[in-house]
Amino acid sequence: MNKRILMLVGMVLAVGIQADTMIASTADAHVVSTGPGDQGSVDLYRQIAFDHMHIGRDDNGDGRNFTAVMAFQLPNLGNVINPFETSALTFNLNSLDADYGVDLYGLDARTGDTVLTSDFYMGGAVDPSSDAEKLQNSILTPVTTPGAVTSTDITTWLNRQYDGGGNAGKYVFLRLSASVLSDIFDVNNGYTIASANAPGIKPALDYTYIVPEPSPMILILGAGLGFVMLRFLKRK
Repeated sequence: MNKRILMLVGMVLAVGIQADTMIASTADAHVVSTGPGDQGSVDLYRQIAFDHMHIGRDDNGDGRNFTAVMAFQLPNLGNVINPFETSALTFNLNSLDADYGVDLYGLDARTGDTVLTSDFYMGGAVDPSSDAEKLQNSILTPVTTPGAVTSTDITTWLNRQYDGGGNAGKYVFLRLSASVLSDIFDVNNGYTIASANAPGIKPALDYTYIVPEPSPMILILGAGLGFVMLRFLKRK
């Protein structure tokens, strides 16, 4: 009996930091352009069927450029201001063949997880996404080792997107864009990363968050349970 009471009191009063992960939506996609800096269209046939996404120049004989965009659904952590304590993006770099880097951007929350044609961007051009915020320079470089890649902390941006609970359940977007416009005659194949449709490591947003402190009523209940427990133990 006393163990059950102790467990109940612990559950009532437990506060602190917990960890969780958002896995990218399988609607993630690379946005393709027909030439350097041109605004293209979402390559829909690759959005679902392919297990990878391209970034930068992928010659393949047809002179296209790519931007990879990932969507993550925000959890419901209640109407809390700045609930996220830490957060970082992790994804798998499959291969690279480039002489330029890749930058990480955050885009504002949307109701759905659809990647837009206007999400395409390569450094050096005018960014069509007015809500784009650069979160990390050179998350990928020509000397990055293939395998798991983790970003720097992006919590400030993530808390702003959560908007005190106003955007809970909506999708935030993380974009990987080449840092420069690649030349139409560049024969390098850019970067390839695993998509959310890959069988192995999928893009993930790992985070820790604050467990809300108990209300005064819960504290009173916890104190009452503690008192009952003490009475019970004294009778033993």
